[in-house]
This record gives sequence, C-alpha cells and structure tokens, in this order.
Amino acid sequence: LEPKMFDDAGIDQICSAVGMTSDGKLSYKELLDWLWQTADSIDFEEAKEGSMAALAEIFGETLKSKTGDHRTVEALAAKGAIAVYFSASWCGPCCEFTPDFARWYVETLSAKGLEVVLVSSDHDEAAFDMYYGEQPWLALPFSDRQRREALLERFNVRGFPTITIL
Repeated sequence: LEPKMFDDAGIDQICSAVGMTSDGKLSYKELLDWLWQTADSIDFEEAKEGSMAALAEIFGETLKSKTGDHRTVEALAAKGAIAVYFSASWCGPCCEFTPDFARWYVETLSAKGLEVVLVSSDHDEAAFDMYYGEQPWLALPFSDRQRREALLERFNVRGFPTITIL
C-alpha cells in the first residue's frame, strides 16, 4: 500500500483513541461511552471525490458481507467514512468490546454513513467465520492474508482491538 493512495482518498491523518479510567487504567467501556456520547456530533456525510478507487486498492476488489462477496467500490460507495476494525476471536478485549461496538453500529453509526470493515487476525478460517458471524459489518476476506499484513503495518497496529477511521 502506497502513501499516494491515502492522498488520493483525501486521508491526511490517522489518529488513535484510547479509553482510560481516572486512575490511568485502559478501559474499552470508557472509550465506547465517549464515542457514544459524541456520535451525534460526528458528520460522516463528507465523502471525498475519487476515494473509491483508492479504497478498492486498500481493501482489494471484494469485501465479505453477510450476503456474500461484494465489490469493494459498490459496498463502500454510499458511505461517508470507513472504520477499519482490527480484531480477533482469540483476543479477550476484542470479545469484550465487539458486542458493544456492533450494537452502536446497528443503532447509530450505520445510519450516519459509517461502514466498518473487519480485518481479522484469527489463526484459521473456522475461527474467523465464527467470530465474523456475530458481526453486522463487512470484512476483508480471510484468505487475503497478505493484504491483512499490509494493513496492520500501514496503520501501525500494535494491539487489538484497534479502530482506524478513514
């Protein structure tokens, strides 16, 4: 993945958010609560022209959905923002966070124009299928391990779960 793709897509920053309690401990609940409270102020309707070709290059030609594989360009065309969700079924914090994130997506974020793309670090396709089966969004096909590795590196993912908004 080349930096030019991100320039073409109008991506000029990558940021991270970490939830912490008042005593400095990591808390996904704190992060989710903050995100939930700010959801009404997020405007995902400002998609940039020309970003679809760059997104297809980032994610590949197809993404997996509950109804089968879909062309990336078509699956993401009407979306204002994309959340790349790095997660895995073997990750305890992921298993704690994912159900709340999925509920928030179904109740609020999807209607606001956000699409989520799961990038799984599961060790085998059976684990991926079981974990993804509980999630309401799109996913990078499990078989595209080379692209998964490139995304992990490009977005500097050092732990799970990680969400990157494009």
